[in-house]
Amino acid sequence: MGQCTGHGSRQKVYRPMLVSSQLKLTIAALICTVFHTISPANDYVRNEAGYASSRQDSPEAKSQLAASSPDKNESAPRCAITMGEEITISCDYTPSVRNESELKPAARIVLNHATLSFKLHDESYMLVELEFTNEGQSSMSFTPEVFLAIDNDKGGNVVRRVLGHVNLANLRAGQRATFSERFLVGAFPGGNYTISISIPDPDPARKNLPAYNMLLASAGVPDPRTGLNTVAHFSVAKAMHSSREK
Repeated sequence: MGQCTGHGSRQKVYRPMLVSSQLKLTIAALICTVFHTISPANDYVRNEAGYASSRQDSPEAKSQLAASSPDKNESAPRCAITMGEEITISCDYTPSVRNESELKPAARIVLNHATLSFKLHDESYMLVELEFTNEGQSSMSFTPEVFLAIDNDKGGNVVRRVLGHVNLANLRAGQRATFSERFLVGAFPGGNYTISISIPDPDPARKNLPAYNMLLASAGVPDPRTGLNTVAHFSVAKAMHSSREK
């Protein structure tokens, strides 16, 4: 009886130990199951974060980010259009925020104001007045040709004139000046139009490459994709045009 009692007492001690071990194994199994269930999600998040990071580092993504989130300190161009015998477009611009990549000692040409007057439905002499400021620390080392371009919404070029009186190289550091031009243009058929300033690279090998065009330091004006500086937009109603448009 004493041995049975002793053996029984050992059984009583052994069974709790067995239950405890099984409980630990069950808990460990549950932890492993939960870990494997969560781990793929964590890996997915890391992979997505890595993919997003690589996309944001691409030049294309950088330009999209810059376009979708402009600097709060920059103001969009403010344009007023008045209609009479002629259309008059008057726009004011503000300097863009300096980019870290800009060379501080270089010239920095800002378009401050633009006024254009012309007829829509007949040929007329277009008056163009452009006000620039050199906010850089030196004058330009070359004299670029400056063109006025008007394109329709189909991508066709309607007007392209060299502005011979606009000499940006004459602008000393801190100087502001207004340049005026007057030239003949034709009638504008119904549609939407964009007025731009084009400043090609003076190097003959780069003159026709928009990527090397000079961009002005005015908020909302330069378009790196086209190499043009957008001045304004205007529209012509088709119903208002003469019978020559068909």
